[in-house]
Amino acid sequence: MILYVNGDSHSLGHGTGSLSGMTTDDIEYRHIDEAPHPDNLPHSYGAVLAREMDMDLVCQARSGGSIARAIRTTKQFVYQTQGKVFVLIGIPSFEREEWADNYGHWWPINSGGYEKLPAVMQPKYRQWVINWDSSSMGYYHIQKQHHATLIKFHEWLNDHAVKHLFFNTAQMFDLDGRFKEYNWGASYYWPYGNHDSKAQFCRWCMVHGFSADTNGHFGKDAHLAWAQELKPYIEASLRS
Repeated sequence: MILYVNGDSHSLGHGTGSLSGMTTDDIEYRHIDEAPHPDNLPHSYGAVLAREMDMDLVCQARSGGSIARAIRTTKQFVYQTQGKVFVLIGIPSFEREEWADNYGHWWPINSGGYEKLPAVMQPKYRQWVINWDSSSMGYYHIQKQHHATLIKFHEWLNDHAVKHLFFNTAQMFDLDGRFKEYNWGASYYWPYGNHDSKAQFCRWCMVHGFSADTNGHFGKDAHLAWAQELKPYIEASLRS
């Protein structure tokens, strides 16, 4: 069985072996497009789980990746792959998006600014940042949209008989009376809480004594411990 991992830099194992997240961040590997840095991936929680559960690892996470990208690329992989796949996704921060240019290239969008965004897309980005302060694009509005999107994706995976587990990396779905809790069965590790919840990956690591580096990433020991935390949930999902 293939263990397919997607998400953002945390799912790459960023910081476990190199300060570079993607191959394109390192001049030695820049010719390899959009792949996890080889000094990080073997120490990631996904790699640990794949070894312990005798699975073949495929990781298509991306630094700065969004929920939209994780869903898009996971669907592509499921469509193209023969054989059994277990999908494991660390749900990225809710404010992130991805935009396609006129040439079909996808650009990651987040509130931290841009590095290589084409000039023609920069005015749209500046307006997007401004809109984040308005009531129409507030945090709970985006959160509600993502909640509905992930439910549809969860149901799509079920329709394709793909076992899966989602978990939150840095944010939780904070209900706050704004929308109804959904029954995810065995397919979501602690979806609901608040920004202080111990169930999200980053908070969980800090509560368990693991320190983040200057970029907010965690080391090998944290990934090893997180793999042990997730393993029973994966086993439960496989049995469901």
